[in-house]
Amino acid sequence: MLGQDGLPPAIVKARSQRSQYIAALAHSDEGGDIMPLAGLFLETIERYVTELQRPKTFKKMFDQLVARRGDNYFEWYRNCLRDFMDRLRSELKLSGLHLTMLDELSQDVFDQLREGYQFNVRSAVIADDLGQEIMLYHRHPSTASRNRFAKDDIVPTIAFALPNRRWNLDPYRRASRFDLEGLSDLWIQPDRPVRVYVDDKTGVSACTVTDAASRLADRLRALRS
Repeated sequence: MLGQDGLPPAIVKARSQRSQYIAALAHSDEGGDIMPLAGLFLETIERYVTELQRPKTFKKMFDQLVARRGDNYFEWYRNCLRDFMDRLRSELKLSGLHLTMLDELSQDVFDQLREGYQFNVRSAVIADDLGQEIMLYHRHPSTASRNRFAKDDIVPTIAFALPNRRWNLDPYRRASRFDLEGLSDLWIQPDRPVRVYVDDKTGVSACTVTDAASRLADRLRALRS
């Protein structure tokens, strides 16, 4: 249908958009609300158009395949992310909260987010026994991280989202500082040792992986009470 109207294809990423696609389909089938599915297709088309407007992107991605950094920054980041999520899952279990991992970052999506592409990747969802949810998702690096680190060292930001009202293109909305009692976002910085930077009402602070997981779990526990 898109091709017949002269529009670009809607290419849904198998790894980074799988859960969003499945959830949108279920929302359409069960509730008759097709807006989240339409919103997903619009997002993929916009990303495709952005890539077409930057032909150098393809050459850059090819060059990266030929000559990656020796320590493979993406793999390093992914391992740090898994460690943080595992620790966060353990902390949340103590309060009856459940963390479920969703979509994974691929090398190309990781690089695109670092370059500032305006799209999100659902990383995990935290839910209680009543079905109340908080979504964690990757987005382009925050201004705070860009101001602290060189271009080659910046990583995607992890932000938070809450369920949106019905009949919206996106079933989730970004959580505000008010929603999370001052918490804005965080990012995991590969380093020796690894640091997690948390941006809240007191400013940006650096924590160990263990301290950051405990701190975030405590914040989410407080929101339930």
